[in-house]
Amino acid sequence: MFKNAGSAEILRSQQKDEQYMTFLRSTIADNCQTLAGARFWIKWRKELDVLSDLGYFILTTLAGYQTIGEEYVNIIQVDSSKRRLPTLRRRLLMVILHVSSPYLLQKTMKNVEKCLERSRHPSVELKQTLPKIIPFMRNVFLYLHRFHLGIFYLHGAFYHVAKRFTAVRYIQYLSKSSMSRSSATFNYLAWLSLCQLGLTILLQLYKLYISSSHHHTINMVSRSSLSSEPVPANKTCSLCLELRLNPTLTPCGHLFCWNCIHSWCQTKPECPLCRYKFPPHRLVYLKNIDAPLH
Repeated sequence: MFKNAGSAEILRSQQKDEQYMTFLRSTIADNCQTLAGARFWIKWRKELDVLSDLGYFILTTLAGYQTIGEEYVNIIQVDSSKRRLPTLRRRLLMVILHVSSPYLLQKTMKNVEKCLERSRHPSVELKQTLPKIIPFMRNVFLYLHRFHLGIFYLHGAFYHVAKRFTAVRYIQYLSKSSMSRSSATFNYLAWLSLCQLGLTILLQLYKLYISSSHHHTINMVSRSSLSSEPVPANKTCSLCLELRLNPTLTPCGHLFCWNCIHSWCQTKPECPLCRYKFPPHRLVYLKNIDAPLH
């Protein structure tokens, strides 16, 4: 007799699969560095990880077998009817979505960012908006993932978005052990995760509103009062090409507006001029550096 697999069994299965997938990625990385060199592996390491995960699921799920994690906890994939195994087409779609979706999303955002950065005549508005769009989109995907995990802890059906999209569920052979206490624990965890996510989103929206209104007011007043005067080259921000406001020094010795370089480092923690990499907390805000001498 079979029953729906619980959250504990599905989580344990995913942990076991991730353990063996990590081992497979590490083995492929070592062999690639030995045969093709470290430079080749650094350039293609993400693609190799995708191919490694794809190979793991080709040998298990697509071949019609249980994964090592599924076999470990004795759970079986079924379709929405819970009476038949998923078809090959459904399993293929699930594997492609599960393996390639995170890689394609990250690759797409990086390519869009690079294309906009390489634009020869970007507008000032684009330069100020671009460093904020990419982190915002990443936060959106992160919050959606956390929301999906909260729903999983609550109902215990779909751990991955790919399985939810293809309606692939798990069933388990009914054992003597009861999972009622574990299910109650996961319900508490679900509501705690969803409440934390809601508070995080509200806090981020409030910070975004305060920051945008405050910086907009400061920039409008400061730049409008100085727009009639020519800006010296040694007081120009290399990112916005205007007068530096709240001058900030990078560890490599370059000066920018605080808003410009801070927004830039949220996406790429490196100097826009010399590409020197550094964490954002090493930015140094300078006071009175552009003040006239008396």
